[in-house]
Amino acid sequence: MRCASCHEKVNQKDKICPHCGQPTRKDASTLKAVLWVVAALAAVGVLVAVNMLQHKTVNSPERTDTGAGLASQAPPGATPFFQQAAEAPVTSSVPIPTVDPALVIDSEPLLSLPAEDPKPQLADSRLAEGDALALVQAASAAAASYLDQFRSTLAFVSKNGYFFSWPAKMYVTGADLLDLTDLTQDQASHPLAFLYIRPADLGRQGTDLAVYAACRTGDTVIIAGDGQEVKRLSPGELDKLLAPYSWDQGDPRRYMDASAANQAIIAALPKSDKGYDVRHLYGNGVYAALVASPVSQPASIKEYVLKKGADGWAVVLDGLEGMNNRYQTVNAQLPDLDLRLLPAYELTMYLKYVKADFSGLIAAMIQQGSIEKADGDPTFISGTDEFVYMEFGPVEKFICYHDKGDTSGTWKVTAIFSCDDARTLMDKYATFNPPPYFLVKQG
Repeated sequence: MRCASCHEKVNQKDKICPHCGQPTRKDASTLKAVLWVVAALAAVGVLVAVNMLQHKTVNSPERTDTGAGLASQAPPGATPFFQQAAEAPVTSSVPIPTVDPALVIDSEPLLSLPAEDPKPQLADSRLAEGDALALVQAASAAAASYLDQFRSTLAFVSKNGYFFSWPAKMYVTGADLLDLTDLTQDQASHPLAFLYIRPADLGRQGTDLAVYAACRTGDTVIIAGDGQEVKRLSPGELDKLLAPYSWDQGDPRRYMDASAANQAIIAALPKSDKGYDVRHLYGNGVYAALVASPVSQPASIKEYVLKKGADGWAVVLDGLEGMNNRYQTVNAQLPDLDLRLLPAYELTMYLKYVKADFSGLIAAMIQQGSIEKADGDPTFISGTDEFVYMEFGPVEKFICYHDKGDTSGTWKVTAIFSCDDARTLMDKYATFNPPPYFLVKQG
């Protein structure tokens, strides 16, 4: 027989290759058997941990899990690349996964949320009403011009009812309109706010989001849209007007596979005989954003938005995988949805690259010893020409990728512990930003 790592001839009785010092293929098989035993023991450990956690929670109601310390282990170094040919090297061993504490909690917070641009606070301009009226009329015309000029590039959305540039992650201010519109420096120096709301909320015709300028003088807020009748509200009435647009529902969290929220959300999807493989599931208790595919149909990737009501979770928006300008499209229909719940990638740009046939890749991995024929077919596999993610049961997980510095076009394969390890490798080797994280099962 030959060593699975260096391919030199070794004795059938050799456990360690005398040439490269790595386990022989026979020993690698033994290691896999050990892995399944470890996985079973880990599962028992999780049940014990759950029982202990529940007991502690009953006696310590003030205790909460914040998700701290949930970062997974760093992915192992890239293993030698393989080609679909006999002489290519392959992985020599499979790591033993550790028990992830995330398995015993409902969700975990996203620890890398960007800093939030403060919500506009409309201060008293102390202008005479006539001057304030002239100001909002000029500002609303400037904002409408700004929207028309940069609608496609700045991806404007309504955040908390205010005019917001999604790529810049900032509310639009009067200063942003200078030199790009007719708004003057003197006009921009006064307290102004720009609303992005539906005309129907002001008693006018139309349900498409439109931009308005607002200025407060004393206890009156004057609101004007380009060429539209002026509206006067009290500060309290303005707050009531904007309440249905509020994103203040809690920070996004990643719902874990075994959580009750995960199971309730999956149950709200269109019926699938075998269930769903989840690629992305973030929620805040009011809304949830989900990317998933039916089990055994990994190329059929769908994206949904769900909302929790009195009767539980329900799909309120589907077909996001085919949407162009997804952020604006979703925001126009659900302006109170925190867009941070949605994945950073837009599926409509990536799905044409998703592959369905990985038989050559699997055959090469079997031939070279990364996996064994006895392992059977992957329980999950999804990929493109750039990345392929696969699982063989709950223990063995691999990410295959191309190294941008390697011009040979060959693949590298790495055994990983978790979805976060796969995403870390994608961050390093992806051609596009954001990488196609949807190839990886969340968990």
